[in-house]
Amino acid sequence: MASSEAAMAEDSNIEDDQLASMSTDDILKASRLLDNEIRVLKRNTLELESFKEKIKENQEKIKLNKQLPYLSQHRRVKQKYNFVFELTV
Repeated sequence: MASSEAAMAEDSNIEDDQLASMSTDDILKASRLLDNEIRVLKRNTLELESFKEKIKENQEKIKLNKQLPYLSQHRRVKQKYNFVFELTV
């Protein structure tokens, strides 16, 4: 633990030295780059959450289809006949 804390303190000192030697324009550019990267990471996080939700929904559908294959087929047949009936009316 002590070595990781010392390494973090050293990294912080290096970053402080780098910032002190940068011009205002360079700091603003670096800030914009960080803002852009933050936006990209947030967008990626939202996409990941969306994918996880879709995966969860699909897993639930698969689970239901494994439990009730007859009812799923029955529903399809019923829809087919309802469609045929609607055409004949």
